[in-house]
Amino acid sequence: MVKKLSGISRNDNTELKQALKALVSLAIEYNILGKEKYERGAFPFLSFVKIVGQKRGNTARLTFEFPTPILEAIKRPTMYVKLNMFIRRDLNSKHSLALYEMLKDYQNIGRIRIGMEAFRKLVGVEE
Repeated sequence: MVKKLSGISRNDNTELKQALKALVSLAIEYNILGKEKYERGAFPFLSFVKIVGQKRGNTARLTFEFPTPILEAIKRPTMYVKLNMFIRRDLNSKHSLALYEMLKDYQNIGRIRIGMEAFRKLVGVEE
């Protein structure tokens, strides 16, 4: 199920392992646009990942753990937006994903003003 939602087509777990390692090393910076005026920060997306496969069969058990800041942030969902994972998996670049997240977050506002520096930071583009 995880592979299907992630768009992973390989039968072995090589691609899944690489993707999970990337999530462990991914630093999430939050509140770049200052929606919560007095708080900004960064944290890793996952603090722990383990895949235990069976020698026979095509199943494995995936265990992961979110770091404490994410668990605390879940209690304050005003800083986050719900994304459609089926749309998200079809986005081909980190830039399109970042733009999708920003547009979903501000879709009910109608207009948003953002400086070029903040926009570049959001979509991960160098000057």
